[in-house]
Amino acid sequence: MITLLRLVHILAMAVGVGGGVANLIALRRMQAAEGPAKAALAGAMRQVGMAAALALALLWVSGLALVYARYDGWAALPLFFWAKIAAVVALTAVSGAAQVLTFWGMARKSPPDPALMARLGKTGAALALTATALAVLSFTD
Repeated sequence: MITLLRLVHILAMAVGVGGGVANLIALRRMQAAEGPAKAALAGAMRQVGMAAALALALLWVSGLALVYARYDGWAALPLFFWAKIAAVVALTAVSGAAQVLTFWGMARKSPPDPALMARLGKTGAALALTATALAVLSFTD
């Protein structure tokens, strides 16, 4: 069971981090794009962002399950783990804000502010990489 939870956790992390990086790359391409290409990139970025947000939710579920399955609760977890959790909480807030702005934009048929979305994307990527590094430090035997 622990192996399956770890597998799910790592695959979700790959989708989340990969999605964030993919959207940063697409954002750079979208700034130079025009017409149908710009609309297609925006649609792809929206879908990738949703997949990354769902992956983050799956990370929370699988991570909580791992805490109890592997460590029998929170008491034995090291300081780096708590720093990782702080980064993941901040990442969840950034991801949530980006998703809310995206859905509001879709409802109003007006895209969110590109500069704000770019800042959220860069912040999310930095937080995801920070959380990953702290996870490695937390669970290195």
